[in-house]
Amino acid sequence: MDVSNNVAEVWNTLGEYYQTVSSLPEGLYKVTVNAFARPGNLTTFTSNEDLIDVASATASVYANTTSTEAITQVGFYDDYSDWANVNSRTNVLSAITASDTAWLQTLYVYVGEDEDLTLGFRVDGYSEYVWACAANWTLTRLVENVDVTITDGGYATLYYSDRNLQVPDGVTAYVIASEDDLDDTACTATLTEIESGVIPAATGVVLYAEGGGDYTLTAALEADAIDSNLLAGTDEETVVSDGETDGTYYYVLGYSADDNSQMGFYYQKEGGLYLKNGAHKAYLALETTDEDSSVKGYSFTLPSSDNATAIQSIATDEAAAIQGIYTLQGTKLNGNVESLPAGLYIINGKKTLIK
Repeated sequence: MDVSNNVAEVWNTLGEYYQTVSSLPEGLYKVTVNAFARPGNLTTFTSNEDLIDVASATASVYANTTSTEAITQVGFYDDYSDWANVNSRTNVLSAITASDTAWLQTLYVYVGEDEDLTLGFRVDGYSEYVWACAANWTLTRLVENVDVTITDGGYATLYYSDRNLQVPDGVTAYVIASEDDLDDTACTATLTEIESGVIPAATGVVLYAEGGGDYTLTAALEADAIDSNLLAGTDEETVVSDGETDGTYYYVLGYSADDNSQMGFYYQKEGGLYLKNGAHKAYLALETTDEDSSVKGYSFTLPSSDNATAIQSIATDEAAAIQGIYTLQGTKLNGNVESLPAGLYIINGKKTLIK
């Protein structure tokens, strides 16, 4: 094993190089390195590659923390005719300098709080005259965690195009999966939970946390794809529509203009054709060919609630027939309105905020 000319080399043996990096900020990192393995000597390789015992010679680069590990096996350089020109560390460095994508290996690893990161290169399978080199390591912090404030009403929207995000305890992420989840008669939208708890990149979501609060969503290496979602978003404050184009109606998170205690997606401006979306916020966009058929807003229905249908009914004409005081979970309460502590209730079929 040897290191010179900024190239680490393993020749005709098993071997490993590594370095541990400490005090890194928490987050998702991209690791790149130019690395290759040649599983035999130069003479045999250039004259009769069929004699090379490729299967027994393995090399890999890795990036490890105490909680995650990323490993990729280094590929064998298969243009045998070029090996006469790549037969020393000096020539390897020259090849990398000429093209920084030569034998490029890429890894992704999440570094947690107070975790060390070990970067390494090893030959762990041997064939005679195996030769492996690694050089030009780079470490790039890709994304940071995301801090979110959820209002006292319990809801917020979120959108990030460049990162998967793990939802913390106490918070649930939802999408609106399809137009089948929109009831234009009751003016309600049924939300579908992301059961994995990981929001894929470029996915608009509704976040719910009872009572609201400040939360941190951590960057995640992987996320299950969302098959369908009507929610979109932008990374920067953007005028998505100037209101001059017909056919698409836009809705943002807020309270109904008719009932300021009813949370849902509603027109940002009269007519619904204009949208100025906030940075990293999600919105609902619906296309329709009939202007008269557009709905001004959709209140939320959470399918996980045992009494979702009772809560949904507050937006219907039949709601007035529901008498009494109920919690949002559908539990009927005794007593009168004056004795209620502050909070949200369903009173005589209508969602009411008591202060």
